[in-house]
Amino acid sequence: MNRIVAFLVLTFSLCQGVAGNAQPSTPVQATPGSQILSQPAVTPITIKLEPISPLRLDSGNGAPWWSYFVPIVGPIVSGALAFIGVWLGLGIASKNTTSTTEAAQKNNDAAIWQKANETELKNLQEKLNEFYIPFQLLSDANHLLAQDLRSRQKMENYRLLIQLFDNDWRDGLTPGDRKLVEIICKNAEELRALIASKSGLVDEKILPYLSRVSVHFRMLYLAYKSKLGEDSERFKEYIYPRELDKVLALEVVRLRGRMESLRLNPSGRPGSFEALIIPPSLELPKWSDTDGRLLV
Repeated sequence: MNRIVAFLVLTFSLCQGVAGNAQPSTPVQATPGSQILSQPAVTPITIKLEPISPLRLDSGNGAPWWSYFVPIVGPIVSGALAFIGVWLGLGIASKNTTSTTEAAQKNNDAAIWQKANETELKNLQEKLNEFYIPFQLLSDANHLLAQDLRSRQKMENYRLLIQLFDNDWRDGLTPGDRKLVEIICKNAEELRALIASKSGLVDEKILPYLSRVSVHFRMLYLAYKSKLGEDSERFKEYIYPRELDKVLALEVVRLRGRMESLRLNPSGRPGSFEALIIPPSLELPKWSDTDGRLLV
């Protein structure tokens, strides 16, 4: 088709050029005595336009069979690809949202556990600082003084509480030993006051031991003040419970172990706090209890 249009344009241009070059004939007037010359006649150009058939490009084999399915399959494939793209996008967005939520929840849980662990650490440290350590320091110091005094006594089954009822024994003490007795008995009263004010910080399994030793400290101080009379036989049950020291040592080890585990994992969920286990060898001796009110 383009070739036909070009051909027509070319032909028209040629016709215009021929027409422009043709000069109109001018009559020549004859003058007297001149010879009349005749002009040659111009022959008109005749152009005949013949229609031609349109150009056709033929590959020889025709359109492939699968090309007929393109209008049908194309939209289906495009829709499927669009659906897959949307589905993948939603899946990735959902996964990112889930990951973000889980990370935020994990951080929130870690903050909560860290706060709880810090609170527990503070409570454990408070127990050590306000009762166990002060009690052990004063009790151990008192024990050293009592052992120093004991080392100079020439008798079997020596007990300071029982000896305080013996005025002859007290009068026979050196000034230094008499001062030791005073310090030991006053320290005992301080230990009893510490138990009374801080017993709420201890494990309930230790309370019977503290009750027993608190009574001992009280009787020791009253005997030192000579307010219990002269009969020591009825006060033999009030001797110091030696099992207490080892039980307190077990409890301090348990508390420190718990604190160490909390420090190693400050923002994690801690394991269960192991209960205090007192072996049978450290059980308190039976106390006369006619109305059954004592725990042991």
